[in-house]
Amino acid sequence: MFFSPSGRLESRLSILALLAPASPGNSPPHNLGYTLPTGASSPGTSNSHLAHTLPSQHHQDDGVNTGNKGAKLQALLPRPSEQLPPPRAAPPSTARSSGIAVPRRIATIVACENCRAKRTKCDGARPKCSRCVRLGTDCEYDAGPDETRSIARKRKYDEMKSDLSDMQELYEYLRSRPLQEVAEVISRIRSNQDPCTVLRLVRDGDLLLQASAMGRKGLESGVEDVVAKLDDTAYRQSPLKLSAMPWTDVAGNGVVSELVSIFFDMEQPFAMTFLDRHCFLADMFSGQVDSVRFCSPALVNAICALGAFTSPTAKAIDQTRGGSVRERFYNEAKKQLDFEHGKVSLATVMALYCLFLCSSEAGIDRAGAFYRVSASEMYKKLRLGSEFPAWVEKVGPGHSEKYRRAVSRAAWGLFCVESISSFVYIQPALIPPPTLPRIFDNNREDTAAAEGEAYDVLLDAECSLSKLLYEVMSYNLANGDRLGKEDDIAARLSFYRKLLEWEAPRREPPTRGLYGLCQCLFLESYLSIVVIALFRPLTPLTNLLPDGTDPSALVISHCNAMVSRTREMRSSYPREYSEGCIGTLYFFYVVSISLVALLDREASARDPFVESCRYFHLVTRNFPVGPALLRGLQALALETGVRLPEECESFFAEAKLANENFRDVPVSYVIPTTGAGGGNESGGTQGRNGGGGLELGNLIEKWSSTMSI
Repeated sequence: MFFSPSGRLESRLSILALLAPASPGNSPPHNLGYTLPTGASSPGTSNSHLAHTLPSQHHQDDGVNTGNKGAKLQALLPRPSEQLPPPRAAPPSTARSSGIAVPRRIATIVACENCRAKRTKCDGARPKCSRCVRLGTDCEYDAGPDETRSIARKRKYDEMKSDLSDMQELYEYLRSRPLQEVAEVISRIRSNQDPCTVLRLVRDGDLLLQASAMGRKGLESGVEDVVAKLDDTAYRQSPLKLSAMPWTDVAGNGVVSELVSIFFDMEQPFAMTFLDRHCFLADMFSGQVDSVRFCSPALVNAICALGAFTSPTAKAIDQTRGGSVRERFYNEAKKQLDFEHGKVSLATVMALYCLFLCSSEAGIDRAGAFYRVSASEMYKKLRLGSEFPAWVEKVGPGHSEKYRRAVSRAAWGLFCVESISSFVYIQPALIPPPTLPRIFDNNREDTAAAEGEAYDVLLDAECSLSKLLYEVMSYNLANGDRLGKEDDIAARLSFYRKLLEWEAPRREPPTRGLYGLCQCLFLESYLSIVVIALFRPLTPLTNLLPDGTDPSALVISHCNAMVSRTREMRSSYPREYSEGCIGTLYFFYVVSISLVALLDREASARDPFVESCRYFHLVTRNFPVGPALLRGLQALALETGVRLPEECESFFAEAKLANENFRDVPVSYVIPTTGAGGGNESGGTQGRNGGGGLELGNLIEKWSSTMSI
């Protein structure tokens, strides 16, 4: 049987029509020339293409019908949706009217939070899914419409990382820029809730002080002009006229001259007696870095770091340029020490002690403890306390005696500063008393006096007290098991008689800096510290001395004596008192830490304690250790259950630490604890710095949740 081509086509189309599914939702029959509709046009397909194709098919149909008029079955075409997908932009109503098949429901990538919580199906409609619309509840998605949750989490992580980078950039800008620019940024922050917007303003130069690159260069030039003028003024007003180079490039001649002058006039009269002024200045003037004995780049930078605590010029530069002059000198001194590669020298020992005291005043003595220990070890390697270096005898007759005096001052002065430092750690000095003769001359004038005309009697008196303090602290450490017994009381009274025999130098009138009268006041206060070291271990006990004296009353009496000396200093040196120095901070610390446990027992302990807290509050602007000491006293009161005087509440409330959550406070002063055995001042366990007891920083952290921040 023969079929015409048109008949075969009709039969094939008829079969397709019979096999076509009754429901438009079912899949069409599979054949090589059929593709499932995707609901979107493929690339290169358009409505015009669809219009071109369909008429040709209809033409074939017409031909078939004409050639086969007797056929019973009507020829059907495949659905248009089976050949070509509908246009992408066609609205739903058009698709329905044209008979295009509706594709299968696409699975929801991310369900809303409500549907996830209820474990129900979610159609993923935005902004609200059908279920949330029906129930009238809020509808929230934790991912975008085209995101999976893992992609959304990665996107959020990247956003948070970017935000953190932006905030770090903004923080660095606020930390490093001059106060004028910082004030402008802060005003923008207060007027704008989005910190990223403020950062964009800073980057784009929208701020007045950063209007353009040219403006920035002009600003920097203006800042440096101000710094240069400050340096020139400091040079004119400084008692010393020094050259910064080749010793340091941190600041100019004027700043260095002012800072070195502050060191000699404010800190040397009591704590920093170890440096011979005349030898140091002669070496510094020479500029011979590699051949001098009493000067080095590390020592010059460390001295400048100490002087910067109270330097008005350093603070003015900080406000103008941003940053901290003191920290730059401190870091430069550390870098210079690294360059020395452990070189053992007298100048290095002195630089190490300066760095330790600088870290102590900055409230980070725990970080500086390394410098103190290293200095004491290097001191012993040099045999500084027992013999003069060989080079002293090789310099020639014109300089030999001068250097012997300078070395004698260094040996005894370092012993004194170590004795002063060790007391806050409740231990003997790491350096034993020297055996070198005390042959140092007067050190207060820039020009050396004629040989033998000006012996330093004040330093000689300080050496005697330091030696007695060393003996007392060594006794306390070795005789803890005898505390309060009859032989212990007798031994302490024997020490006390030696102290009573000590004659304070005749008071002198005020001279330059803190020399003269203030130096005498410091020595009288130092005597009281040795007495406190002798009798403070007995205060937790009920024992009385043979004459009926209560050791607690003796301690309070000498605390009051120290406060009286500082009041005399305030009267004669008002500016120096308000600015602060190592000596005043040291005396007030000993007073306050010794009286905390006695506040509830003795009414006379309140006034000197309040005076100490007031002073720490006063010098906070210059010395970061001030707030740490206040918080340490507050924590000690909580530890011992003592109620602090109401007059001190405002001082404690305003004591802000660099680490405001009070975690890991780097202050390692040892607290004198009390107990049935007399506490930790009588041979306790050795701590980080050698003494027993709890460190002040750890005590602050322990009570951080209780103290108001």
